[in-house]
Amino acid sequence: MVLDSTPQLLIVDDRAENLLLLKSLLGKLSVDLELIQSPIKALQDIEKQEYALIILDVQMPQMDGFLLAQKIRSGSVNKSTPIIFLTAVFIDKQSESKGYKCGGVDFIMKPFDHTILINKVNIFLELYANRKLIESQNKKLTVALNEKDLLEGSLRNLASNYRSILEGQSELILKLDSSHRIEFANKSFTDFFDYTLDGISRDSVASVSLILKEQLIQGIEKMNGKTKTITFEEPISNFEGDDISLEWTIFKEVEFDDTYYLAVGRDVSERKQLKDSLIKKESVLRRIQKRAKIGSFEWDSYSKIIRGSDEFLN
Repeated sequence: MVLDSTPQLLIVDDRAENLLLLKSLLGKLSVDLELIQSPIKALQDIEKQEYALIILDVQMPQMDGFLLAQKIRSGSVNKSTPIIFLTAVFIDKQSESKGYKCGGVDFIMKPFDHTILINKVNIFLELYANRKLIESQNKKLTVALNEKDLLEGSLRNLASNYRSILEGQSELILKLDSSHRIEFANKSFTDFFDYTLDGISRDSVASVSLILKEQLIQGIEKMNGKTKTITFEEPISNFEGDDISLEWTIFKEVEFDDTYYLAVGRDVSERKQLKDSLIKKESVLRRIQKRAKIGSFEWDSYSKIIRGSDEFLN
């Protein structure tokens, strides 16, 4: 397991030969060793950095290993760092209990088995690496969650702005889910049909108008998965009973594997009236042209007589 920095291991023993022995045994591990003979000096430096493991000799002048461990535990930087006690004398139950209460996690008797010492140190280094990995992952998770909250906030603001824009449009705007239930309807739509959307439940289009439901669903079915938009014109009555011609444009969109339809309706009644008027005028004109076939004629300037076909004379 790779760490961002090499773990630190603190060893405190008043005898220089013991420190040299531990250095020769543990110096081959992937760890930086800090060897200190004075417990007072160790206590002065203990808050300067975090250690992966601390090894303390029990019998030392000035301060024994138990008291030193207790003071380390009362600090902030290494209050959770595992401590192993080294001792050359027999440890009775009372002293063993005292050592654990002071913050020790293990005892190793001198002279110690080199393999056992190295294996125990490796276990605690692995535990330290795992803890650091979890801390790193938690930090990344916290950052990701904060970024997620910021993104969701931005999306909410964007959605709010988007809806505000839609609310202000004169067109009738309706958002339907894949089951043709209403997710959103702007003010123009609700005013047209005198319909109220509570913003919580999703109503069927049929609850607004059966005719509208039939028109929109037919339009969606005509898309048949081959196109993402369709435009059609249909007549419908508003809540006051006025007959209005609406031109609907339906957009099919896929959002996070969910399909929805955005329907935009425009009042084209004036355009339809103009179109119908032009059609009527064109029909009348064709009938007049059919009845009034003028034919051909010529003017004889010498005799001042008009000569023409039967259609012209008639």
